[in-house]
Amino acid sequence: MIVSRTIVASYVAMIALQSACASRQHAELEDDAEVAQPVSGPVILEVQNHNWSDVVLFLIHNGQVNRFAQIAAAKDQSFEIPPRFIGDEGILRVGLHRIGGQDDFRTEAVSVRTGDTIRLTIEGKLEHSSIGVW
Repeated sequence: MIVSRTIVASYVAMIALQSACASRQHAELEDDAEVAQPVSGPVILEVQNHNWSDVVLFLIHNGQVNRFAQIAAAKDQSFEIPPRFIGDEGILRVGLHRIGGQDDFRTEAVSVRTGDTIRLTIEGKLEHSSIGVW
């Protein structure tokens, strides 16, 4: 009799634990669905070029690379990125190519939403460049 109560109690505990885990996983899936909304409006890209050369900007999304803009040496400029240049889940990378040079650089992937501003600072050595979103 004591053994059967222990077995029943352990089964009840396992069922309660599985129920708790299942509801937690369901809540996480709902949160992920909210994050994965596509970007429906423009995103602003602010670029500060501290490089001594003109630089070509490429937007990288969903495995595609698109030439986007060119920024003159030692200039600051803002661009509006249309939603079609942003990945399905709002993920974007910026590629840089120094005109007259052989060096290229790709930023880390950033997650953006409609209305966000991306600040890209291009340094003398492209690999020292930085990107941020707010």
